[in-house]
Amino acid sequence: MLASASIFAQPKMALKDLPISQLPAAFTMDKSVKKAFQWKDAAGTHSLIFSETGAIPDGKTVSGNRKAEITAFHFLNQNPFPSWKIYDFETECPVDVEAFFITEAIEATDLDQDGHAEIWIVYKTTCRGDISGRAMKIIMYENGVKHALRGFEKIITPEGTFDGGSKFDAAFAKASEPMRDFAAKKWERFGTVKL
Repeated sequence: MLASASIFAQPKMALKDLPISQLPAAFTMDKSVKKAFQWKDAAGTHSLIFSETGAIPDGKTVSGNRKAEITAFHFLNQNPFPSWKIYDFETECPVDVEAFFITEAIEATDLDQDGHAEIWIVYKTTCRGDISGRAMKIIMYENGVKHALRGFEKIITPEGTFDGGSKFDAAFAKASEPMRDFAAKKWERFGTVKL
């Protein structure tokens, strides 16, 4: 217990809500924009804008199929072009389709205390007609370098537990143990669903 407590005692950086009305015109006109944050570190002022389409018609294939898309745009200082972007989706779905960010999981830390924030983003996607676990990803960026933890939710029902599990990508595998521990704790918190 002491080890896990020390992980979350590491320095956090303040995330400030950025009103959608203050975003560039291209975003204020986009009804899929759901949330935006801003923070500061040694590199300057960062802005992160989140967009979700929800379930919408997928006109590419069979009539009645739906799709869902999510995008996150990162801007640094006054640069009008994003320095990185996250895009994911589910398409051609004849049943329930979802793609969404978990807002309460978004945070900025400085686990290595180098003055540069690690920004943590969690989202889920699925096309399902049963209780199977949704795909989940934890994406962490630091200094423009992407780290990913990918897998599926653990579903707990009265009948039993269905464990999807997760796997670090190569960048996370090379990251420090505190960063991997932080990601694993975040996965346990947001990747477990009780039905």
